[in-house]
Amino acid sequence: MPLASAASLLRHLPPRIADSIYWRFYSRRQHLPAYQPLFESARLASAPGISMALDPKDHMHGMIAFTGFYERSLTALVRQRAECSGLLVDVGANWGYFTLLWAAANPANKVIAIEASPRNIAPLRANVARNHLGNQVTIHGLAVADTPGTVEFEFGSEDETGWGGIAPANASATVTVEATTLDKLCAGIGPIDVLKIDVEGAETLVLNGASDLLRAQRIREVFLEVNKYRMARLGIASDAPLQLLRAFGYQCVTDGDGVHARPDSRRTKPIAC
Repeated sequence: MPLASAASLLRHLPPRIADSIYWRFYSRRQHLPAYQPLFESARLASAPGISMALDPKDHMHGMIAFTGFYERSLTALVRQRAECSGLLVDVGANWGYFTLLWAAANPANKVIAIEASPRNIAPLRANVARNHLGNQVTIHGLAVADTPGTVEFEFGSEDETGWGGIAPANASATVTVEATTLDKLCAGIGPIDVLKIDVEGAETLVLNGASDLLRAQRIREVFLEVNKYRMARLGIASDAPLQLLRAFGYQCVTDGDGVHARPDSRRTKPIAC
């Protein structure tokens, strides 16, 4: 059996076993030519008929290529929410995994996909186009911060497409990227059903720039990653996102390095599908 075919068997194994095998064996070999077909057309397990072109150097992409999943718990939550028609704002869209999941789940779904890394914009656009979802997805190649203008952006490791982010003041080898706020970008649109934020430590800046949206509770649900190391480099306290969301009346649940927030049900009506 070809190596790529053998690797694809991981998709049929229990999640913990599949993930363990990937990290113990395939993560160190995924760059080999035999596995390239998996990265040229990686099928998403939670979105039948949807595929992505991925980077064989990137381990996040490797998880998708070999198992069909990335961040399984968040995938399940986003996929469940996506069954109701609505709007996802995907801040830190990378090459489009969550954007594609959301758009493919319901033809009435819309996505605003935002990606700051200049290296990731073309692959993101290509993955949306290859799945014929361009009429549902609006892509913005810029950073989201607490004020409009520009920010200095560092790419991080060349082997990990998602490690780039807003650079601290003492960083070297940066590029200047246009920046906006969510309040400005989303002014005049209806409710945001899900806001997903994964911006390598700058999550608090994103939330500060969404103060109008949060104050009005126009964002029905927030999922964000917390990168404490990168937050410290930017001079941001590790609990800053939680404190900010709670100040705007959101209930927060933490799970490892992730935060899930919804408007406090004691103050607002429950969110219905």
